[in-house]
Amino acid sequence: MHEKYFDVFMRHYLILRTQKIPNKRKVYKAFKDYAAEKGDVQSLVADVHQFAIYYCLMALNKEQKESLAKAFHDLGELNLDVAYPFLLYLYHDYEHRSLDDAAFEEAVRIIESYLFRRAVCGLPSNSHNKVMLAILKKYTVDGHLGAVKKHLLGLRDNRRFPDNEEFHHMFVKHRFVNTKYWLYRLENNDRKESITRVEYTGRKYTVEHIMPQKLNDKWRASLGPDHKRIHEDYLNSPGNITLTGYNSEYGNRPFAYKRDTKGGFKQSPLKLNKDLGTIKKWTEDTIKHRASNLADMATKVWLFPR
Repeated sequence: MHEKYFDVFMRHYLILRTQKIPNKRKVYKAFKDYAAEKGDVQSLVADVHQFAIYYCLMALNKEQKESLAKAFHDLGELNLDVAYPFLLYLYHDYEHRSLDDAAFEEAVRIIESYLFRRAVCGLPSNSHNKVMLAILKKYTVDGHLGAVKKHLLGLRDNRRFPDNEEFHHMFVKHRFVNTKYWLYRLENNDRKESITRVEYTGRKYTVEHIMPQKLNDKWRASLGPDHKRIHEDYLNSPGNITLTGYNSEYGNRPFAYKRDTKGGFKQSPLKLNKDLGTIKKWTEDTIKHRASNLADMATKVWLFPR
């Protein structure tokens, strides 16, 4: 394991074992204190080694079980590592057959949904460490995921798990930074043949702003006298963003060209682009309508637990 990953892993390990959150700059001291308390160096080294293997499987794309590998990859795309102490504990249970792979995958997806929904809804991330520590404690005591779900659903105020109504409302309005992540997740949901990671990393499919980032005369005429406001309000709306393999060819060409050209939206194999092949004109209303449709899809991808 590379040094930069080992430092991060050790903090997760200490949270797991001590159920306390050490300062990032004092991990070594915290480990020395924990080691002194444990006393048995041989068993401690063996324990660290075992959980380091679990961490590599989850965080460094080493997992062989395809469904779990996808879940770990998707969670990793959020660039939020707060869940790993809890997931390390689950991987130990999974390895020792007290947790099956379906339940493990469900747990990863619940955490992903919790973190993504909160990000979309603009809720603060400074409580995530404490929330993840709380569900770790809950699971170690109760030993089943139902208790974890109940705890997450019982959170209130700034720690809450946004429900479908709130998430849908905020998804439509959100301006995404990590655009490829949510486009990829929506596209691959319920697909037997998923977009591969090579395609996803931009070697084939790239992010396309349907209404382009710079308007030319044809686009201004198409959008009408209110084109400046529409462009400012909806350029980065989810309704105006998709994936395409023809980004360089599209440029700032009119919507009709992007729709009808060879390999355009009408011929696109992507689920995200099916509706684009039937739209006659790209307007404020069509952007809003498409954003709402994508939000409907999003509530089914990032599920609210029941």
